Amino acid sequence: MAFDPPNLDSNSYKAITWIIDFLFGLDVLISFRTTMVDETTKLEIKDARIIAKNYILRGRFIVDVVSSIPFDALIDSHSDKLKLISILKLARIFRFTRIISFLNATEDFKLSLKLFKLIFYLLIYLHLQACAWFFYTNLDKEWFPLTDII
Repeated sequence: MAFDPPNLDSNSYKAITWIIDFLFGLDVLISFRTTMVDETTKLEIKDARIIAKNYILRGRFIVDVVSSIPFDALIDSHSDKLKLISILKLARIFRFTRIISFLNATEDFKLSLKLFKLIFYLLIYLHLQACAWFFYTNLDKEWFPLTDII
């Protein structure tokens, strides 16, 4: 985190983080057992090998695994540069598209959710840019403004 607030070291925050990581990991396992509908025959496929192959090859598996790895526990909390690896948890946001596609709602509502998603992604991008600028300027603790620019 950019400002490294002290409450991120509390036990309650760590417990919530572990619960969320566990639920995302559980979702990966459940996705291997979730049936799917064949596009050509419109029949439900229950074969675990076909489901697993489809889940891995369609690219959702990599996003799901990266978003469920507990980077906070694997990285030493005192290393500032390695803390940026935990930014990979943002891959969880990309799962929002799958939720919208499976949503049982009208097309107008789905379109408004897609617009919301676009605005949300834009805000996330701007936020990450601001964090990158803060991180970059925070590398050098003794910053002096330029005086001879005129």
